[in-house]
Amino acid sequence: MGMVIAVRGKMIQVIDAREREIAVPVICVDKDNSTANMTVGVLFEGGHLEYSNFRVRSALKCWRAMKILEHVDRIDRHILNACMSAASGGDLGEVTRQTLSYASAKPNLWMLLQEILESLPGEKELSGLLHNLHAKKAILDARELLKGIRERLIEVTPIVRRLIEEDFTNRALNEYLEDIVNEEVSPGKSLGAFFERLGEEAVMDGDHNDWKALPPAELDLEVKRFSWLLRGRKGGSNFDLFRFTAEEGFAGVDQIRLGPFSGTEYVLVSARYDFALEIFIVQVRIHKRDQSPNTKEFFLHELQAAVVSPEAPLKGEAALVKGLLT
Repeated sequence: MGMVIAVRGKMIQVIDAREREIAVPVICVDKDNSTANMTVGVLFEGGHLEYSNFRVRSALKCWRAMKILEHVDRIDRHILNACMSAASGGDLGEVTRQTLSYASAKPNLWMLLQEILESLPGEKELSGLLHNLHAKKAILDARELLKGIRERLIEVTPIVRRLIEEDFTNRALNEYLEDIVNEEVSPGKSLGAFFERLGEEAVMDGDHNDWKALPPAELDLEVKRFSWLLRGRKGGSNFDLFRFTAEEGFAGVDQIRLGPFSGTEYVLVSARYDFALEIFIVQVRIHKRDQSPNTKEFFLHELQAAVVSPEAPLKGEAALVKGLLT
């Protein structure tokens, strides 16, 4: 099937084989490569496509390489390879530096290069980039997307979330997410701290075959681990929540309730951790006077606010967000 064009950049004029031609920098997908299949190239006005020898799984690296190509005056295979190398950041190396110096006569080339390496496409451009690459069957490494989300550089758009979900077979992504599971959660975002504030001494793991008391201090790690282990599994990755009771020598479980507030009672049913949003989401069963119960999902901060201001109605923002690992 060969090389197909997925994304086009801005038109440039370049010297190729001693002739000045109009060309367009492009991101290509190599349909014959089953491991890493993205690269950059230039499409000449006559229809000829020339592309780099390098193949990668990084959409952002290809985007930066394409942006570097928009500033060259000459083109050949070595220059295309140098743009791909430079897009990785870090030390350019003498060969790459000399090749780019030959390729571009711009006096501010190195300043432009640094700006490109520090930049990201805007939300709309990034969505278009990822949609086009996905449509052309590009093999994408979602780690860079998740890292961008964690650094607050990339928004969790539907296409970003979809690509992360589809990349769960990527061992490197799994190892990266596993590190997140073991990170400590700040008190303001902690489900365990919320339960301690409610005065709950223990909650229960909802595995009916192996009930156990779970101190709130351990709840964050357990819910994150549960969400991680059951990622993508049919039926979801929610961790069932119960109150552990021990009266007159008998141990048991009970539902965890908030309220009633203005005639409405909230029963905490289960929780999960969204690794893209980095937030706990709690499933709540709502009991209103003279109405049938209904179940919604809430961000943890919504429940925290409800405890502080119990008269304020819960809106259920989280119900609009599809869970990354469900």
